Amino acid sequence: MQKQSGCMNSMLVHVLSSGFMLLLGLAGLGWGGVELVQGWRSQSWPTTRGVVTDSRILTNYDSEGNANHEVRISYSYVVDDATYTGDRASAAGNFGASNPQTAEDVLLRYERGTSVIVAYDPRNPERAVLRPGPQRRSWWIAAISGIFAIIGGSGLLSALRTRQRDRDAPAM
Repeated sequence: MQKQSGCMNSMLVHVLSSGFMLLLGLAGLGWGGVELVQGWRSQSWPTTRGVVTDSRILTNYDSEGNANHEVRISYSYVVDDATYTGDRASAAGNFGASNPQTAEDVLLRYERGTSVIVAYDPRNPERAVLRPGPQRRSWWIAAISGIFAIIGGSGLLSALRTRQRDRDAPAM
């Protein structure tokens, strides 16, 4: 009885950890997938001229003290005689960098008053980006999440097969 209880606990840990990995992977696939689809769609959006109204670097630190420098850019643009404002660099969000010099270089390209090309959604001109198309970050999120989903799904299948094999085995 003690051995069977230990096997059940081991199986439970295996199922829970595999299920967690599968769910985490599927959530990441959804997130990365949405960014990729939005990026692909933005490639066909019409463009208009705009102007940078504000740009700055926001530095955030994770729990280990590592810095991420996010370049926030606001811009205005006109579509059909209506003026809009935007703040998305791409479908994946804003520019981010772990290297402060990289963030500074991006900031120099988007100083206040700089003329920019803005791609906007023709069905909803309030939605706009400065860099249309899928971004590298979205591919990485989808790829790594896919690996998690495959590992988690494989672990669950393995656990189910083991459980079925144990059920079918003759009692000793």
